[in-house]
Amino acid sequence: MNETTRTVRELYEQFPYPSGTPTIRLGFDARYLLSLSEQSRKTAGTIRVLDAGCGRALGLIGAASLQPDIDFLGVDLNRVALAEAEAQVSARGLKNLRLLESDLEQLDLEERNFDIIHSSGVIHHLTDPSAALRALGKHLAPHGVIALMVYGQRDPMQRVAAAIQALTESSEPLVERLAVARELVRNLASAQPDNATWKSANEVDDAEFVDRYLHPCEQFYDIDSLFDLIDSSGLAFMSWADSSAWNPAQELQGNQQSDLLAERLAHQSELDRYKLALSIHRPGKLELYVCKPGNRLRQAPAPETYETLPINVHPEVTLTLEHRGVWCESKIEKISTCLRGSEPVSLSPGPVASAAVMLATVSEPFLGRDLMRILESDGLTTMQSRGVLTELFERELIYTPHLVDISLPGDARVAV
Repeated sequence: MNETTRTVRELYEQFPYPSGTPTIRLGFDARYLLSLSEQSRKTAGTIRVLDAGCGRALGLIGAASLQPDIDFLGVDLNRVALAEAEAQVSARGLKNLRLLESDLEQLDLEERNFDIIHSSGVIHHLTDPSAALRALGKHLAPHGVIALMVYGQRDPMQRVAAAIQALTESSEPLVERLAVARELVRNLASAQPDNATWKSANEVDDAEFVDRYLHPCEQFYDIDSLFDLIDSSGLAFMSWADSSAWNPAQELQGNQQSDLLAERLAHQSELDRYKLALSIHRPGKLELYVCKPGNRLRQAPAPETYETLPINVHPEVTLTLEHRGVWCESKIEKISTCLRGSEPVSLSPGPVASAAVMLATVSEPFLGRDLMRILESDGLTTMQSRGVLTELFERELIYTPHLVDISLPGDARVAV
């Protein structure tokens, strides 16, 4: 363990991160992540997930609680956080979650071929992120997916950190620097009450504050440096976690088609589109999926295959039904969808909304033909019912898991 890594461990052991209690987090559904991969597992069996840099394992505990048939391993160098996590695991009686102390820059587990590897907010705090990502790649199965998050352009947070650095010395004890930093932020938040930068910094707890503004080792990525990191690690870019946010064409043109912009966008390379999207949104976090060379993002299924496709409700979508009592019955007046915590989107009355109502009660995978039969019993043609499924896929209300990763119920039908 090098000196910088030792300093990082001391920081997190003084202020175990993240704060809070175990929770259900987006991006932890193993079967959905595996469905993104063109390659599938060769044989059925227990899905194995590694969380590289799990901290207090809050998201990992939530994931293991919801997916009891999946084997989870969390590794971290923070001994205090791991001890707290072990106590939580024991209290919940979780048998499918193990924890291990390990330095990611020297990661060499006996276990290999993990199906899913998570590394969220970790490798940008290491002295050699490329070496760490290479090590993760060595532990990834050929069909596997790495869910990665690194810092993007965190302009407001970097401003706060720079102000703190101007008033403190890195050689000072952390608690003393924290006291000065807190006083600085409190005064600026009071003097500039409408300034979101200082207000946000003033409102977070100490663990979050230290991680954001007092970290001794952090790197920030733009598109070029991110893809250099992926290339140097021997891995391949698969997709963004929220791909719609990285395609600026629809956002720039909206309802009014601009031939001038359309022509320029059409001639952009993929990386140039990502750079444009980065300039527009300035995301503080870059969340993406990477894989081994030879694997890639799975292509959308062809409509003529829908009947025999296994289908499941997307784990990161929330379906909300609004009811109103009408005489002796309850009438559904509105249905809205919320994907990955974004703003709710209302569905117009019609077959897609009707299908969404059915999906709101589904808890198991089913075959596409089962939903199509219900739609066709309401008067739709086969072509029209395929069109409904196409829209459900495009809206990310459903996805198709690999058959090897699921067990279909005997009747494999959607309840009406």
